[in-house]
Amino acid sequence: MDALLQTGSSGSVPVPLKSDPFFSHNTHDREPIMRRCLRFLMVLAAGLFCGRASAADAGDGITVMSFNVLRDAWAKPGDPSWADRKADVFATIQRKSPDFVATQEEGGGQMEEMLAALPAYHEVPGREISGGILYLHEKWALLDHGLTRFVRYDDGNSKDRYFIWGLFNEKSASRMMYIYSLHLPYAGQATPSDRVAGMAQMARHVAARQQQSAPVILAGDFNSTTDMDNMRTLTGEIGDLPSKFIYAHKDVEVRDVSYGIDHILALPGTTVRESGVVAGIWTSGSDHPAVYAVIEP
Repeated sequence: MDALLQTGSSGSVPVPLKSDPFFSHNTHDREPIMRRCLRFLMVLAAGLFCGRASAADAGDGITVMSFNVLRDAWAKPGDPSWADRKADVFATIQRKSPDFVATQEEGGGQMEEMLAALPAYHEVPGREISGGILYLHEKWALLDHGLTRFVRYDDGNSKDRYFIWGLFNEKSASRMMYIYSLHLPYAGQATPSDRVAGMAQMARHVAARQQQSAPVILAGDFNSTTDMDNMRTLTGEIGDLPSKFIYAHKDVEVRDVSYGIDHILALPGTTVRESGVVAGIWTSGSDHPAVYAVIEP
């Protein structure tokens, strides 16, 4: 059947050879002829089916997940260890099989274990504690990438936070996409003005991107609810950034607050087909839920 599907998808019909058991010169031998006709119909049907499947694939939305997997070194006393919860982390990603996963807090070999357990994904080079990006490497090609400092904070020692970004090209549809992954310091680590400045730095980076027509997705642990000034700045409610964003997803009931802190945002004009929570706290294998959005660029 695989051979028939391949032949059908190219739109060609194989010419039977004399060695073909379905081929016969005997006009009185009607069974082989009928079997040849049946095979022809199967090939024709396979070609039509593959054509429809290809058309459907071309129209598929792009699924993006944001997932803070919790670095073991940052776990609270009593939290499950990575060894006890990693299977749930792997299963959470496999459950949705997103095109892209913006990760946060991976460290101590966690990302290496994730890549080994999820061979469909490659990692954007340059990841550090602020965030990483996984992508389906058979579907997407990485064209460009970078790591950019956007917040400096002081918790006794001066530290920098970076966002990681990648420009991707979809191999079958030739459409490009920017994905940004970030982990913003929480209130208390960085001042409110530093957090606002970090969002402004990211917005300027997006505005200066090389491929202006390519859609942009921001995904990560913002350590912020939607009413905080840094998020209101990012969405254009206050200030005047060169790039403004819409929420592709707002998760709920995270850490006993009314709004979530894990968000996926997109540029205006992006259609959100679907969004939600893949798995909740600890069900996901982490102290964060895994959130996702399916978008139409």
